Amino acid sequence: MFKTKMEVAVVVIVLILLGSLLTVAVSRAKTAAMKMASQNNLKQLGLALQNHEDAFKSLPPGCDIEAKHGWMSTIFPFMEQNSWYSTVDFDLSWDHPLNSHQFRFAMQSYCNPGQPSKFTKEGFGVTGYHANPALLHRGSKVRISDLTAGISNIWLAGEIKGNITPFGYPFNWRELNEAINQGPDSFGGWSDGAHFIFLDGAVKFIESGIDPTVLENVANAPPLPAKEFYERPDRRFEFGAKPKLSKREYFAGKKELTKGGPPYSEVFFSQTGSPEYIDFVHGQVEAENLIQQSPQAKVLRIAFPENANELEQICKLKELETLCLLQDSSKQIEASELILGLQQLPKLKVLKLPFGQTAIEQIRVALANCEVIVSSNHAPAFHR
Repeated sequence: MFKTKMEVAVVVIVLILLGSLLTVAVSRAKTAAMKMASQNNLKQLGLALQNHEDAFKSLPPGCDIEAKHGWMSTIFPFMEQNSWYSTVDFDLSWDHPLNSHQFRFAMQSYCNPGQPSKFTKEGFGVTGYHANPALLHRGSKVRISDLTAGISNIWLAGEIKGNITPFGYPFNWRELNEAINQGPDSFGGWSDGAHFIFLDGAVKFIESGIDPTVLENVANAPPLPAKEFYERPDRRFEFGAKPKLSKREYFAGKKELTKGGPPYSEVFFSQTGSPEYIDFVHGQVEAENLIQQSPQAKVLRIAFPENANELEQICKLKELETLCLLQDSSKQIEASELILGLQQLPKLKVLKLPFGQTAIEQIRVALANCEVIVSSNHAPAFHR
């Protein structure tokens, strides 16, 4: 029992102080853990970039000349993401309707744990790391052996403070021309500085109060190329709470969601539960059933119809806006029959298919309000 009110007050004050100290300690431990996780992410990025250099004799381009895809998509095979890489159409831009769903997930190795969100309002997964534009810029093919500044002095990528971008965005680089943590376009993110991965694989922490001369030496090793090669659009992305698409995988003989094993087909649903994208790239398993279950789908990727019945199933999707027909066999219907079917789709805006130029021109005339794209090599243009 406490004898006086003073004793009670002293005990309360002590408890409050202990609670405050505990809160500070927990916060510091949490920050330390997030910093360590971010360092590991940068090490993975550095290793993937070096492995790309070993395989292709150069670092990946910051983006291709047409700015359809950026370096973070290019190195996915070296991030153990071969299955994802094989489903992206590198002939089309990263945010094209036939590609955008593939970028609406969080890539943990690209997320700085200290950043406020993992998604943009459009549902694209974001990254908290940007590259050195002297090494990774539009159409670049930099060889490490050609660099004279010494790999231990050349930074590859670092943590950014603000203006965070989707990992699929082609322009994921920025200049190190501002002090650390000085504005949304600077590097930083932590109150005391930012981590950088260097060409020798070392992760180094650059403090916010670093001597400007030292920072300038780091920024200019190596020097930047001509400005037109590393200029970036002034585009800003806003954060969102969660992705707009969820995915369900379907397997042979089963319509329910199943875990494990290779998927034969996939359906992506919006937050409201409406199916937006159907992908039969792994095979036409229960295609008729899935189409019947998803009448509101806006995007469809499927093997080229072999007969009138298969074409009829496709044409039941009256909300369809984008259609990609894959070459699956030699038993495909003629262009004239395809046109009659597709004219039943009032909202069709984009059509990609494997036809010759004569048939393509015939389809373009018949579907005047639809963009018709010819299928070509699936691999990235800058690796051909």
